[in-house]
Amino acid sequence: MRALNVSDLWARRHLATYLSANLIRRRYRQTAIGFLWAIVRALGLVAVFSYLFGTISNLNSNIEIPFPLFVFCGVLAFDLFSNIVIGCANSIITNRPIVDRVYCPRLILPISAVLVAGFDFAIVLSLFALMFFVFGFVPSLNIVFAPLIIIGVVLCGFALGLSLGAVAVWFRDVRFAVAYVLQLLMLVTPVGYAASAVPTKFSFLVTLNPMAIMIEALRWSFFATPLPSPLLIAAGVAEIGLMLGIGFWCFAMLERAFADVI
Repeated sequence: MRALNVSDLWARRHLATYLSANLIRRRYRQTAIGFLWAIVRALGLVAVFSYLFGTISNLNSNIEIPFPLFVFCGVLAFDLFSNIVIGCANSIITNRPIVDRVYCPRLILPISAVLVAGFDFAIVLSLFALMFFVFGFVPSLNIVFAPLIIIGVVLCGFALGLSLGAVAVWFRDVRFAVAYVLQLLMLVTPVGYAASAVPTKFSFLVTLNPMAIMIEALRWSFFATPLPSPLLIAAGVAEIGLMLGIGFWCFAMLERAFADVI
């Protein structure tokens, strides 16, 4: 499968870094506050969710952690996931000149989108670290597992974005639908509340949503909150693995016709 030619990808790794750096420059060029928009977006979501789920819905009553910090952890993970999905879904269309004129592994394009999302994530992560100091909260020793969980978030976003990016070449509606669907998904994912707050009759939604499991695991790593059951974690890992398999297969099958269709 051409999409899995690792040696070819490694040989052209510099193209991925060039494309991601160029996209970052274009995104923040001629903006008043530049990359600080990543921080503004994250703080806005934290403020809204803290108000909706903390003040109005009172879903913070059983949470001993400072609620804005608790919410920020969910926003941090979902924002990374969302940026990866959107970036990958748009990666082939927005790089049309490369697809038309330059030979390279097409998988380089969604990979560069992951790197761009990683840039924004690093900025927001630094703010998240600062909030620990502001609230005088000491992270749990479980934090050593945080990088592994973040990799799971990245793979989850990449798996979904890979399929969407390939399909978007044929159906341009995908690009517009993705952002809307992700907004709905954020509301049914425990970003602004704990998974334990989900009514029992709807708890199956957590099992079916690997991002819900990743967010709860990330909170465990930072705050030592209850860890999802081993069975639930295994289900989440299996779902991400299945999504990756489908994503690679879909991309490999469709990439041969990208240049003809795009």
